[in-house]
Amino acid sequence: MTHVMLKTGGIGALAKLDDLDTFATLMAAACHDYAHDGYTNNYHARIKSERFLTHGEAGCQERYHFAESFAVI
Repeated sequence: MTHVMLKTGGIGALAKLDDLDTFATLMAAACHDYAHDGYTNNYHARIKSERFLTHGEAGCQERYHFAESFAVI
């Protein structure tokens, strides 16, 4: 969807994004919810999931997505 908005929707041209900006935007979009399990931070906190225990209460899903994306990169 991000690619469509950047290219077809014209946001990339409107924002005058160069190739590096475009690449960074697409990487951020790909990593944003990488390996998302469909549950919320509150759910993980409530059941004391492994994600919650590993990544803490403050944004455990976001921290998980970052860690998993970084491991792939």
